[in-house]
Amino acid sequence: MASKSYDVNADITRLNINKYLPKVGLGLLSGSFKAKGRGFDFGNNKVDAIAKIRQLQYGGNTFGNITLSASMDKGNIFGKLHSANNLLSGVIDINGRYADSGIHAD
Repeated sequence: MASKSYDVNADITRLNINKYLPKVGLGLLSGSFKAKGRGFDFGNNKVDAIAKIRQLQYGGNTFGNITLSASMDKGNIFGKLHSANNLLSGVIDINGRYADSGIHAD
């Protein structure tokens, strides 16, 4: 049986997250999202994704320059968060494995 494939490109400009999730404390969001892969079964799929946040309001502050890149291949998860703003300046690497019992990260 062939796996379903997908290729998503989305650009978001001033989406008011508070309208949909009022208890979270998030405000306007502007950024972009790209994902390309095949399969929807986390233990047997392949996906590469990148999200770039140009603007995110939280707690009365506005943050930007945030990029999250991630990939998943047959349950192995790899990611990198790069941030250059007044909340967080640096890089965080993420590695993990999806299993039926949940996601296990290093």
